[in-house]
Amino acid sequence: MQTPLYRRILGASFDTLPPQLRELHGSCEPRTWWGHANVRHGGGVLARLVRALIGFPEEGSDVPLSVAFSPIGEGERWTRTFDGKPFHSYQFPGKGRDALLLDERFGLATFALALVVDGERLVLIPRRWSLLGMPMPAFLLPRGISFEHEIDGRFCFDVEISAPFVGLIVGYRGSLVALAT
Repeated sequence: MQTPLYRRILGASFDTLPPQLRELHGSCEPRTWWGHANVRHGGGVLARLVRALIGFPEEGSDVPLSVAFSPIGEGERWTRTFDGKPFHSYQFPGKGRDALLLDERFGLATFALALVVDGERLVLIPRRWSLLGMPMPAFLLPRGISFEHEIDGRFCFDVEISAPFVGLIVGYRGSLVALAT
């Protein structure tokens, strides 16, 4: 049996994560979690353009959400469906200089993320990015504070994506529970 993606990247630190984070990230099987999220947007033409290109969710409160995890090759396809509208990414272990990082591809852009266990939180920190496989300048690297944690036995997430010269693109926070099978 293959080792789950986040366990491969985090090593022994994986065992220090809260139980719901270990459950969500601790499988190599297809699975779906569901919940709700609050979604906010930044203003501006560039932020709207990036949201449209990626397919980020519409702004709203208590938006129904499901996340389907589908193992593919060495990684996982994540299908996040906000209020019936999906957007996809592919997460996989980094290679070469990204060997200790998680790579996540959204369409033509790939982001190398450091997974850092900070107390009861798993923080995702952007380190590098590429567009069509070409490394992009660090000063243009999208940023934001993104982390996962557990509250009252629920998997919780807080994602913020912003970029230089663009500002806030999207932020969403909420919680998920495993879909009973």
